[in-house]
Amino acid sequence: MIGTLANTVCATLWGCLDSLKHTTTVNGNLLNAELNILKTLARRKSSSAVRLVGFAAETGDAVAEAVRKCREKKLEMIVANDVTEKGAGFGCDTNVVTLIWKDGSSKRLPLMSKTAVAGRIVRECEVL
Repeated sequence: MIGTLANTVCATLWGCLDSLKHTTTVNGNLLNAELNILKTLARRKSSSAVRLVGFAAETGDAVAEAVRKCREKKLEMIVANDVTEKGAGFGCDTNVVTLIWKDGSSKRLPLMSKTAVAGRIVRECEVL
């Protein structure tokens, strides 16, 4: 199931990225100001069985910004990440995140490896 899901997501994202007119790379990450991938996916969502989950890497009030993005982009869940927190963000193997659901409920996870965070996100997605 996860393999099929990953292939579907990758194909959909490639379709979105393929239409970009202007891109830039920051820290090895492809960025674009013209296309909001999650908003595009929400508009193309053809089934209520499809669940959209986002990730908000922020430097300010990460939770408040993630709540706003979750509502604006009509996500089932978003992962808020304050990249200025010690042990979180880029250049380290650990992360501290807060999971936020569309109903406004949230759960802050403790400092953990990025692999453990990814596993937790996948488990949460399985029950959406």
